[in-house]
Amino acid sequence: MKKVVVTDPDVWPWLQDMDDRLRLVFIPLDDTEELNRELADAWAYVGVFLDEQHARSVGPNFELAQICAAGTEHIASRFLPAGVTVANAAGHGKSIAEHVLMVTLAVRRQLLNVDRGLRAGQWANKIVNPAAAPAFTTLEGSVVGIVGFGHTGRAIARLCRAVGMRVIAVNRTPASGDPDADWVKAMDALPELLEQADTLVLACPLTDSTKGLIGTTELRTLGPAGVLVNVARGPVVDEVALYEALKDHNIAGAAIDVWYRPVSTQASAPSELPFAELDNIVMTPHYSATATDTYRERGQDVRISLFEALNGLPVSRRVTTTTGGGGRA
Repeated sequence: MKKVVVTDPDVWPWLQDMDDRLRLVFIPLDDTEELNRELADAWAYVGVFLDEQHARSVGPNFELAQICAAGTEHIASRFLPAGVTVANAAGHGKSIAEHVLMVTLAVRRQLLNVDRGLRAGQWANKIVNPAAAPAFTTLEGSVVGIVGFGHTGRAIARLCRAVGMRVIAVNRTPASGDPDADWVKAMDALPELLEQADTLVLACPLTDSTKGLIGTTELRTLGPAGVLVNVARGPVVDEVALYEALKDHNIAGAAIDVWYRPVSTQASAPSELPFAELDNIVMTPHYSATATDTYRERGQDVRISLFEALNGLPVSRRVTTTTGGGGRA
């Protein structure tokens, strides 16, 4: 019987009644000593975080690090033994797509400012106070440019198309005749996308090539009527450039769900810069993916990966296979 150590409490309920050749053990992530002990003879790990100490605790039977998220940057893969399959999970596309549509409308219609005004007694509409009423248009016919056209990007595209938006995208692997977009080009077509887009949505992984991808030049190209929505990772956008662009109204607004301080720090503010003082940004605490549905679908991805690995099949959601350098001393 192969042991699977699970630390993700949201996915855990969806992993019951697995194959009787597996023994699943749930360990809270903060129980460091117990987690280290359980990993010593584990065959697989299921969770979001696996730091260097825990990665070095795995034993010779360890074969699969199954991440309960799309990104694997919280997994210390280089400290795992060679030959370990690292896989990710999805299920979050619909939740993030709804979030993108929600915050795009909120920024363009200045929803939070209007809400605060009415709470203070200001009727900022065209009838009572037309001077204070925000100007906005409907989304139909506008262009959304999506950076990263995988599971999440496609879910965003389909929902945007449903409300009449045109979709263009750039991706590491371009596709001609894609049914979900007017065009999908290589990443070097980003300037072209920025010239055409009314709304820029970032849905790409954080890599060496995407860190700082959007900076001062890109934000100026997006322009004073453009809106930025970031559901990728904070560092894909240059933090200072974003703050200055919002402060100086070089873009119309932004909706940011991913930030510059690690989630694990539980910092009181998501950035050292005073984004909270700006009135043209919608700020959310990395919650766009966390619909209840997400964990059910993510649990299904995990179950499939475990089944594939257990039966010697290629793991369909494999991200990489480790090359060594870690494991127990």
